Amino acid sequence: AARIVRDGTSTAIRVADGWHEMTHITLSSGELFQGAVMGVLRRVRNMKAGRKELYSPPKTGAWDRHIEGALGELALAKHLNVFIADHTDRKCPDVGDVDVRMSTYANAHLIVHPDDPDDRDIWLVTGFLGEYVIRGWMNSKDAKQQKWWGGPDNERPSCYFVPQGELDNG
Repeated sequence: AARIVRDGTSTAIRVADGWHEMTHITLSSGELFQGAVMGVLRRVRNMKAGRKELYSPPKTGAWDRHIEGALGELALAKHLNVFIADHTDRKCPDVGDVDVRMSTYANAHLIVHPDDPDDRDIWLVTGFLGEYVIRGWMNSKDAKQQKWWGGPDNERPSCYFVPQGELDNG
């Protein structure tokens, strides 16, 4: 059983392996609008350039994935107090000098791909519709451990699935 302690925007949760602190981020109406426009613009740019989505995601929901992905990036930028630049260059970090993996599932694992740069920290953000939780981060190289290797299904390539309890919250 988990024990939850809340203090302002921060939540500490007691689980079997210790305390994990999470930060809750609520985006304002203006921030939601900004993130939604960024997500739509990325999707349109990718379509017009003939770019396929990476890692064979489901065929439906591309608009939602781009919008929620941009909103997750905006939430982390707000948390880290850094400016977020809209770009479609997949080699550039998402926010400042880090990457973001966004999921609408609260129990999501941090997904790290074999081709993610080894020198990059990757953050896990979960949430939906303007309410997000910063779950933590791990350096890409540290995440590439055989014990976390697997595949979500038969249609998408395997990658590393790092449990939230293994993430750094600092």
